[in-house]
Amino acid sequence: MWKLDLVTLLSASLVAFFVIRPLPIKRWIKVVLSLFIFGFAPRYAYYRLFRTGFMSPETMPNVLVIYLLWHAMFLWVAAFFLIIVACVKRFWKAFPLWTALAVSMVLTTYMVWSGFRANPPVVEHIVELEGLPNAADGLRIVILADMHIDQIRGKEWCENLVNRVNALQPDLILFTGDQSDGGVEARREDLTPLAQLKARLGKFAIGGNHEAWFDAPMLELLQESYGVQSLNDAVVEVAGLTLVGIEDERSLADSNAVFRLEALMTAVPQSAYPILLSHKPAVAKRADALGVRMQFSGHTHGGQLPLVEQIIAHFNGGFVRGWYDLPHGMQLFVAPGCGVWSGFPYRLYSPEISLLTLKKKEAK
Repeated sequence: MWKLDLVTLLSASLVAFFVIRPLPIKRWIKVVLSLFIFGFAPRYAYYRLFRTGFMSPETMPNVLVIYLLWHAMFLWVAAFFLIIVACVKRFWKAFPLWTALAVSMVLTTYMVWSGFRANPPVVEHIVELEGLPNAADGLRIVILADMHIDQIRGKEWCENLVNRVNALQPDLILFTGDQSDGGVEARREDLTPLAQLKARLGKFAIGGNHEAWFDAPMLELLQESYGVQSLNDAVVEVAGLTLVGIEDERSLADSNAVFRLEALMTAVPQSAYPILLSHKPAVAKRADALGVRMQFSGHTHGGQLPLVEQIIAHFNGGFVRGWYDLPHGMQLFVAPGCGVWSGFPYRLYSPEISLLTLKKKEAK
């Protein structure tokens, strides 16, 4: 976290030097502006001040959390554009410096709004699959990835999401991890709307790496009390499909998911039609080799932003968002997610509620 604060402070220095220093105003006003720019830059110091953590800053006012997030990204983007403007001004001296700040403010505001937006769009996907069991032909599945319900995206946000999902009349609802941030008591009330979710064939969830940051077993029990069945390291039959679920770990990339998947697949009959739920998508190549027919994942938030997308791809086997065809015939769907972690909530790539309709593809 302190490394990001260092980048923010360096960005603040560029803004102070290139923008505030040349302003034709009194020196004391420049000092006040500089103090304001630098004063909100070390976000980690505010977490320490409020004796909270960056994973879920429960004790910090929401307005301050959001402003600190906006402030940091504004400085990063502003520094980037100021460097570009400085290069342009070598050839076009009349190019106005303020354009860098104006663009940065607009872009940052959009990225933060997109991350916290109350109504992520519903995106429908028609999936044609060879060998799909007849009972699953026409099945409507809602994938809820990375809701990240927390102190900002609380009960009202969750309630709104539930109402929109129920309007889709899904047969099956699958959660691919990172349902919430924070401990059980902090999220108990916020997650109550999940009990109102309606799906003819049930609601199933696996844990993500964010649940593992807190108390994953207790969060699992809390979700089950709201009618969401745990699929952590478990196998269940639904409408001719064999759902296989892997619970995620706290680590960013290293995982024993392959080992646990191999153990689970020993209980799956050869004649089954396995569908895997794995929070991180990187296990897909091994899942494909083991005979899994389809995998649903999240974790990547669709890449969130250019440049960040490449970093996310590096840690996730090159899988970032959308559909991927694997060599042995498995299809991987990496859902962009309908929420985002409040520690890095910036999005240019849109979130979504993913609605999948399975169709049986006739063999040629």
